[in-house]
Amino acid sequence: MAQWGVIYSVSGTLAHKDDDHAIVEACGVGYQISCAPAHLARLGNCGTPVRILTHLVHREDAMILYGFETEVDRELFLLLVGINGIGAAKALGLLNIGGIEAAAAIRTGDVRRLAQAPGIGAKIAQRIVLELKGKLSGQPALRAADLPDPVPAALEEAELALLSLGYTEGEARTALARIPASTPVEEAIRRAIVALTDTP
Repeated sequence: MAQWGVIYSVSGTLAHKDDDHAIVEACGVGYQISCAPAHLARLGNCGTPVRILTHLVHREDAMILYGFETEVDRELFLLLVGINGIGAAKALGLLNIGGIEAAAAIRTGDVRRLAQAPGIGAKIAQRIVLELKGKLSGQPALRAADLPDPVPAALEEAELALLSLGYTEGEARTALARIPASTPVEEAIRRAIVALTDTP
């Protein structure tokens, strides 16, 4: 089982929000919690009751509390910071696109989507996919999350064709997920392109 640290969550009143952290007053104590910007934006106004899932990091010079919206976010954060060279700031930047969305991009190898996150470029995104693609199912919340499945073997040729046309793996798999595996390859490619073209 993953270890969250000694503070599992903080429930209290939102006392302050900044660009990269919130302060939550709970039982007379103000907890400074570093969060992804998108998470901070959804916390609401100061004075609002909040509950933030947390992970406490002990360092020689500080104790830092990181906060998350969901168990998926927290599990993905812990996997990310376990990668050499991926610190907490980059991990929170990736969570800014959403834990489910980031996990889905990792699972489908959608490097372009991951690279859109703050502080994450194409090289880092490729390394994240390489190191984590096979580890997502090892975490309870990530295993239970509704992530897109790889395409059936019968549609792998259609997926390769879509990739050669410039579509990302995530786009190709999302489009092919709606197509029966018994569909001939050329027809599957045509239907997928129509679906991708019609997507706003």
